[in-house]
Amino acid sequence: MADLRNTIFRSIRLISHSGFSVTIAHDADDYVLDEDGLDLGAVGGNHNTTQYIDLIGSHLDSTILQPRDINIVGWIIGEDEREIETRKILLNKAINPMYDVRLEFNDYALTFRPDSSILYARTWKENNEYMCKFQIQGTATMPLFFLKDPNTYGQTVELMSACHFPWTIPKDKGMVFGYYPMNSIAKMPNLGDVESGFKLTFDMEGAVKNPALVSLTNGEKVQFNREFEAGERLEICTELGEQYARIISHGKVANALKYLTADSSIDMKLALWINNLDVTADEGVDNIKAKLTFSPRFLEVEGR
Repeated sequence: MADLRNTIFRSIRLISHSGFSVTIAHDADDYVLDEDGLDLGAVGGNHNTTQYIDLIGSHLDSTILQPRDINIVGWIIGEDEREIETRKILLNKAINPMYDVRLEFNDYALTFRPDSSILYARTWKENNEYMCKFQIQGTATMPLFFLKDPNTYGQTVELMSACHFPWTIPKDKGMVFGYYPMNSIAKMPNLGDVESGFKLTFDMEGAVKNPALVSLTNGEKVQFNREFEAGERLEICTELGEQYARIISHGKVANALKYLTADSSIDMKLALWINNLDVTADEGVDNIKAKLTFSPRFLEVEGR
């Protein structure tokens, strides 16, 4: 039975840290992907357990996903030796063990670090003036795939008025015909395979006191103990390894982590499936324009 990966991943693109890119494809006329040239490995799980005393079995405490091994085999082809050598130089620019490489294919991407410079064939049969076989090996320490063009979910806090018309209006007391609720609940889907961090921006269109994003799904939140004025922006990132919170005010950027409340989590995640998110503030929630973006993470993407 043929390896299904050969029919799914017919073309890949490697992008270096400097932005230089090389496309390797089965039907290319410069960098050709070998018939069995792409192996994205498999991800192992390291399970940490605690043994029960005087009992059979153990308690599972946590699971850590192991790095993913990357192996790419291809051919450089050309009309003469000069063209082969030029294409070797260009490929060398994309692969450097000092820097991460972004690997794109279909709708997905993965970041890995090369284990060495490019391995070229040593025999004339596989390395001559018309063709040269090469191999790229690397390790994806973050083994999960993400969308090449991340899904963007935008939410503007639109406060809807609710009206009630009574039969009798009390004399000299008046009656409330409409009101603005103090929050806005959004349903954010996470259709990936694991919980995901996100990026959140609050643009203040007026005075706001102690804004927050609260998950009614898992109980986590990020809340800031500070009063904001019109024109200020609050940016929060909870993605793994990139967590930050900052305020942009009058063109200046300041660290906002010190304003996080004690019960907040800068590691807040979107749970799998639907997330009920609540944008709140002690005062001025109707002055917040909120936007949340994230990319679902996938363990494997074959068959998607």
